[in-house]
Amino acid sequence: MSFMTRAQDAQRGRKGGQCTAGQALDSFLPDYRAQVTAALADLTIYSSVIASILAEDGYEIAAETLNRHRRGRCKCER
Repeated sequence: MSFMTRAQDAQRGRKGGQCTAGQALDSFLPDYRAQVTAALADLTIYSSVIASILAEDGYEIAAETLNRHRRGRCKCER
C-alpha cells in the first residue's frame, strides 16, 4: 500500500471537533472574547503569556494549543 493511500485512509478515520481554544472562545462573554481574540491576533504577544493570563482567569489552555489555533492548524471551522 502506498504512503498516499495509507495517509488518506488514516485521515478518513480521524474524528474531531473544534479545538480547545475555539471551544473556549465560543464560551467567553462577548467583551472577554473580543479581548482574547485581539491578543491572539497580536503576534507580539506570546501564546505562553496569553495561556498564563487565561489560566489566571480559570481557563486552562496550553500555549501549544493557542499556537496551533493562531496558525489555523487546528480543527476549528473558522
